[in-house]
Parts: sequence; C-alpha cells; structure tokens
Amino acid sequence: MNKWVDAARIRTLPLTVACIILGNAVAYNQHCFNIFIFILSLVTALLLQIIANFANDLGDAIKGTDDQTRVGPQRTVSLGLISIKEMYCGIAVTITICCIVGLLLLYLAFGNDIYSLGLFVLFGIMSIVAALCYTLGKHAYGYLGLGDIFSFIFFGILGVLGSYYLQNHSNCWPLLILGCAHGFLVVAVLNVNNMRDYHGDKLKNKRTIVVKFGEKFGTIYHCFLLAASFVCYTAYAVSNEKYGAMIFIPGYVILLISLYHILWRNVKKYNIDPELKRTSVGALLVAILFSLGLVF
Repeated sequence: MNKWVDAARIRTLPLTVACIILGNAVAYNQHCFNIFIFILSLVTALLLQIIANFANDLGDAIKGTDDQTRVGPQRTVSLGLISIKEMYCGIAVTITICCIVGLLLLYLAFGNDIYSLGLFVLFGIMSIVAALCYTLGKHAYGYLGLGDIFSFIFFGILGVLGSYYLQNHSNCWPLLILGCAHGFLVVAVLNVNNMRDYHGDKLKNKRTIVVKFGEKFGTIYHCFLLAASFVCYTAYAVSNEKYGAMIFIPGYVILLISLYHILWRNVKKYNIDPELKRTSVGALLVAILFSLGLVF
C-alpha cells in the first residue's frame, strides 16, 4: 500500500484542497452551502489530482525521464515498485471511482438540471483527459512547456469557479480573479518542480518553461507568480470589501522563506526539493486564511 501512497504524491494534494476550500468559502459567505457537496467536491478533485500523479509517474517512466539522474524522490514505476501494467490498472480503478463520486456529486448539486449536468460532465471528461495527457502519449503537453497553462486553468480557475457553482448555481465569473490568485500559486509549485529537475529534463528533452528559457528565467518567473498571486488575492478582498480576508498575508511568510532558499540555491549548493512541499503547504495556508476571513 505504501507504494501507491508514494505514487499518489501526497505533498501535491494541498493545492487541490485549497481550490475547493476557496470556492466553497465564497458560497458559504453568500449563505449557499451544502456540506455534502463540499465533501464530494473535495473527494472528486483529490481523485483527479491522484489520476494526474499516477499518469505522471507512468508517463515519465515510459519516456525514460525518471532514472538515476533524477534529483527529486524516485518514482514507483521507474523503480519497479509498481509495474506498468499495475499502474495502468491503478489509473483505471481511480478513474472509475472518480466518475462514480463525480456523478453522485453532480446529481446532488444539480438534480434534473440537464444543462448544468451536461456542462460539468464535459468539464469532468476534459479534466481526466488533461490529467492523463500531461506526460502520457506522444504529444504529452508536459513535455511541450504547456503544463503551466493547463495547471493554471484546471487547478486554479476551474477548481475555484467550479466548486462555487456547484453550491450556488449562479454567475461565477466574479470569482475569476480569485481563481487566478490560486492558479498562480499552483503554477509556482510546478515551477519549483521544474527548477529542481532542470538538468535532468534538459537531458531528456522535456521542454518545460524552465528548460526553454533557463534557470535564471525560472527564478524571475517564480517571483512573478508569487507577486501576481498576492495582487489578485488583495484585489479580490478590496474590490468586494472583504477586508477580513486580508489575514491571508501572514501565509506568504512560508512562500517567502521558500523563495529565499530558491534565490540562494546555487550559492549555497542547496537542493530545492524541500521547497516543493513548502510552497504547496504555503499555498494551502494562504487559501485557508483567506477563506476564514471570508467566512468570519
């Protein structure tokens, strides 16, 4: 069982939790909240993230990206802890469970609203396809430098707006800036991963943003992502007169500590792998604090 827990990459899951919390916090603030919809939304989103992580493990192993040159934790398929066939089965089982939970969620949220049901079934299919195609297949978008865009959209914008709409069934576009705020932090975590794997990815022709434009650009890009997220969170709080939500600011301390280590990594010969977890936890803390400010 431990090998499957490792393959699920637990330290990436806070990002998924965060987007669901944010969307539901806004719905709660507007007096439209169902605890069961919240729980099912959370489970469905986590299953989608696990599907993506399983597929990532499998795809990188098949392409030979994960070998002895890897800087971060070794993956289960490349180590032989889980066979390729077993991982395909694991992905299939997880997709099946995700579909069952997701359909239950949609029925509870929308009942006989065929339009909303159809729209979210489409979103669900798109999310599963996006999770699988990150590193699987000949045209895996994670190898083409498109991982940042897809992560921003699915685990940032759609995650926040979709979880809100499941509760409130009303116009969710005013939450776009909040979805962007979290989306920038999702990409920041991915960027740490790509900076860590820069040399290995370059050798294996995995064309991430960092490989395309270099390590220095990756560092500047990371600063931009943190700053853009901060600006979006602040803009949403101020424009909606939710000044209590500004308690999110202390959460950025963790992100700034992580940034400090990233900036000095070459000078101090520091392996930034721990910053992946720290940035992920920091993003979750920011989302929780912001949500508490909305709710209370």
